[in-house]
Amino acid sequence: MKYYIIAGEASGDLHGSNLVKGLLEKDPSAQIRAWGGELMRQAGAEVVKDYRENSIMGFVEVVANIGKILGNMKECCKDILAFNPDVVILIDYPGFNMKIAKFAKKHGLKVFYYIAPKVWAWKERRVHKIKRYVDKLFIIFPFEVEYFRKWGIETVYRGNPLLDSVCNFSHAGESRAAFEARTSPKRQVICTTAAISTEATAPAAAAGSSVTGATAAGATAATSPTTASSPATEPATTAAEPTTAAAEPTTAAAMPIIAALAGSRKMETGFLLPRIVRTALAMPQYRFIIAAAPSMEPEYLKKIIQKELAAAGAPAGTSQAGSNKTQSCISNTQAGSCNTQAGRCNTQAGSCNTQAGRCNIEIVYGETYAVLQQSVAAIISSGTASLEAALLKTPQVVCYGGNPISFYIAKAVVKLKYISLANLILDKLIFKEILQNDCTPANISAELEALINQKTYRDAMLADYDKVHQLLGGGGASGRIAEAMIEELK
Repeated sequence: MKYYIIAGEASGDLHGSNLVKGLLEKDPSAQIRAWGGELMRQAGAEVVKDYRENSIMGFVEVVANIGKILGNMKECCKDILAFNPDVVILIDYPGFNMKIAKFAKKHGLKVFYYIAPKVWAWKERRVHKIKRYVDKLFIIFPFEVEYFRKWGIETVYRGNPLLDSVCNFSHAGESRAAFEARTSPKRQVICTTAAISTEATAPAAAAGSSVTGATAAGATAATSPTTASSPATEPATTAAEPTTAAAEPTTAAAMPIIAALAGSRKMETGFLLPRIVRTALAMPQYRFIIAAAPSMEPEYLKKIIQKELAAAGAPAGTSQAGSNKTQSCISNTQAGSCNTQAGRCNTQAGSCNTQAGRCNIEIVYGETYAVLQQSVAAIISSGTASLEAALLKTPQVVCYGGNPISFYIAKAVVKLKYISLANLILDKLIFKEILQNDCTPANISAELEALINQKTYRDAMLADYDKVHQLLGGGGASGRIAEAMIEELK
């Protein structure tokens, strides 16, 4: 059979890729044409349009790009008719996909919607369009079954496909040393306070890695506040074992990692990434690794980071990890000494790691799960990533904001207590959501310190993560959904 699949963002590309694998397994002769991304292409779909060309979010942003959106919609409709599929499968992305559903239905094509529009959160009027234009709705959250039933819409629920991605994660259980050695050639070091060499705690990096890094210096770092709902004790073991800030490591490979997932859209990233940089300046004893979405170009991210560092008086260079030839701080064995020549510093009292203006920031692509697994905590821009962090058992704080007009319009129309999927699934505040004006480096660093250093707080979050996992069921959802789709088409 012939399938036309449309995914408009990174999470859709992920779920679409697992669906493509399931369809090809159940229907080996399938022809699959798609709007999606690299993951769907690798899974076997013929991707004719990359989702990054159409990834726009926010009221103001949509209005500003309306010409581009309409042009893409016209192109998509024309391509669907030329391909003449047995079914059009729409993955989330309702602003675009609901219009495609109407078009496809008008032209006599069968329409499946996979990952339903979140009408239970906002724009509930879309439920009438779903009834009118969608032949079968495939959902991924158990609470949606009853919600859509009350509207007279029978759904297909076969579990949550995100568990497939997490369960099939090829580097699950990877040691810190193996992570350092494997990802070394891929990580771009923007600024660092320590020698980048992995020799202290990990195997040597791949031969040929180069380094031209520079230290960040000169800004006044904010003091990391600590807020708590429970006493500070030795933290619990989770995705990565937290280490105390008192013992400062001499190499980046020994530093505790904080994952930073700044979003897959420029609106999200442009808001959160500068705040992540300021947080990193406030917490120089940690290594911030930005697990970048494929839709975010490296130069775009580096430009934001370097602009923020320059504003703080902390200019930075860029280097590849995996070499100890670096201008960053190198440990000095003479007690009490710290000089500026060759970036030398002392790891005892008075270390450069604790001086103002120092931070540790790296960028890596294609390693989101690995970074989360190695991290003591994570800063996440809501969306699918917050649920992925929960399933990987990484303590997190969700941070979100954007254009003030778009944000306050959304706040007025969205009917939810929480914006994060894990919080919504359990209907409680498992982890904090720091939004818009409250999303400051001081508030973010305070919450990270609590996640890392307060055992009771951390343990309660991990226990709630287990409950979320249980509610979502086990793996294999993508295959079951693909099978259900094929049965509907027979």
